Amino acid sequence: MKSLEKVRAAGEVLQHSGIEHPLREAELIVAHCLGISRMILYRDNPEIGQDALVLIDASVMRRSQREPLQYILGYAEFLGLTIRVGPGVLIPRPETELLVDEAVRLIAKHETDVSHLAILDICTGSGCIALRTKPHPARLPAHAALLPLPPYVSLHSSHRTTQSRWLPAP
Repeated sequence: MKSLEKVRAAGEVLQHSGIEHPLREAELIVAHCLGISRMILYRDNPEIGQDALVLIDASVMRRSQREPLQYILGYAEFLGLTIRVGPGVLIPRPETELLVDEAVRLIAKHETDVSHLAILDICTGSGCIALRTKPHPARLPAHAALLPLPPYVSLHSSHRTTQSRWLPAP
């Protein structure tokens, strides 16, 4: 079966399940399961092997049962960062992006004297708040208090490596 044919079929399943953006999510699932970008999916329309087909079908079934797409894919995008997520880690929300934007704006007002400022992300899940506010400005300390997390949770940046000081949970 060709990839775009599978995207259409998966999109129909997701649409019947009431998923808000079924075609887009079908594209993301198929591309992810094939290990390719959406651009390559459309440019090359590769043939899907049996193993990938089983994985795609299982992923579409999970999504049709309303499991968050980010848990199925294993990551969430957050202000230019790619953050690994899974059950037990809250998926960063658009409202969190607004919070971080506002924090960065307020920090910028004090750029000449930030010695009294610090970012503290208490009970952090993915660490996205501390990671994203850390570089604004670079000399501002960012700390995150981590609770015990599943071993698969880790933080990745698609643009740069970001280091933060992580404090153990009490």
